[in-house]
Amino acid sequence: MYFIIRNRFWTALRQNMVHFWHRSGKKEAEIQELENKLVSAQNKMDDLKKQDVQIKDICLYGMYISEMEDQIWKKQEQLKLLQQQEEKKKEQVIAAKIDTSVMKS
Repeated sequence: MYFIIRNRFWTALRQNMVHFWHRSGKKEAEIQELENKLVSAQNKMDDLKKQDVQIKDICLYGMYISEMEDQIWKKQEQLKLLQQQEEKKKEQVIAAKIDTSVMKS
């Protein structure tokens, strides 16, 4: 009976860790996509500055770039939170492993 409970416990913990890893990876991919869009917009703005373009168009790109930077910052903060949660789960797994190894003794 002890082994069944222990196995279920470990399975649940592993699934939880995989869930956090997946969410972290997804958040990293979202950040990378936004950073790629930001670089593209910055390049487009640089090209517009070299051409004879109205100031309002340059301002629009400036606002777009600023908004993208804000989105990247928010996603990075979300990623940090997920990584902190992941670290807590790791600590729980380690503590649980220690507890179950003590129970065997």
